Amino acid sequence: MPKRSVTVPLPNLVPEVSVPPHLAVPLTHLINAGVQGATTLELQAVGCLHPSRSVAKLKMLGALIVADQSDAVDAQGAYRRRIARYVYQGWRQENAIADKDSEDIEDRK
Repeated sequence: MPKRSVTVPLPNLVPEVSVPPHLAVPLTHLINAGVQGATTLELQAVGCLHPSRSVAKLKMLGALIVADQSDAVDAQGAYRRRIARYVYQGWRQENAIADKDSEDIEDRK
């Protein structure tokens, strides 16, 4: 049985990419966050259990995501220091083409 994937529209040269559902949530949130990005706390609030792991997997698939650290306020109003902030910058075209080719090959089997 093939694994499910969710197609996420991208705001750059690559029009869309298929990723597993657990990666579609953080990818969509990062895209919607724009240039201000999203913190680890924000990604956890939208249902991403392991933001750093999800971002690492998205990067392996071809996402261009920049990470830095900033201070943030959590849901309880507590000040948190050195929280990761991720900013989506695009998707590598060669990875999207490779993903599409591998899907075509699997469809032929």
